[in-house]
Amino acid sequence: MKNLSLKSLVLGAMALVATVSANAGDGTSGNPYKVCATSNFKLTTDEVTGATYQWYNAASGGGMGTAITNANGRVLELSASNVSAVTTTSYFVTVTSSQGCTSTAGQFFVTAIPAPAVTASADDNFICGNTPQTINLEATATMPNLPLGVTFGYAWTGSTGVGLIATPTAMQATTPSPATAGAYTYTATVTYGGLDVNGSGCTVAATTTVNVGAVPATPTASISAN
Repeated sequence: MKNLSLKSLVLGAMALVATVSANAGDGTSGNPYKVCATSNFKLTTDEVTGATYQWYNAASGGGMGTAITNANGRVLELSASNVSAVTTTSYFVTVTSSQGCTSTAGQFFVTAIPAPAVTASADDNFICGNTPQTINLEATATMPNLPLGVTFGYAWTGSTGVGLIATPTAMQATTPSPATAGAYTYTATVTYGGLDVNGSGCTVAATTTVNVGAVPATPTASISAN
């Protein structure tokens, strides 16, 4: 029996644009592909003219498990998952030539990373318009222990009318209170970096609102006979 070699595996995004980082995985057990768990993705083998393909899940005890139903093309489409912890799964694929020769199975590892949970807060949610002060903002992100090469970052933005936000890419930020009465929203966004497939589900935002109260006009008085 002849063995057909499997060439490199290319990881792309299904309905998403794949961003390959400098720390991109290579699909091996020591350096799996890293994806946002809430995103769809696909595994694609190089094309062998006239060949057929079969993808397999990993067996619970290791090794190649059962064939995946209808996964007999060079592309394996995988749906988003709702894992609550960093989870690594492996997939296998074999290629059978038009002459009936089947390759040894290629095995590829994918690590799914859950999205962070984010909250945003301000140290004062109500301010009078005539008492300008510095608003202290703080974001709290809860996330799993991220695999090597995966990072995260903060980004603070404000609704129309807010002042300049200092240190907008830090967990804590400051901004001057608005002078005009109204409700002002401050948004903290946390995004993962270093994933092989990004997804909007791993960019999570939270908001906090600061209300500026209208200040009555300076009172005047008139005098008249009693």
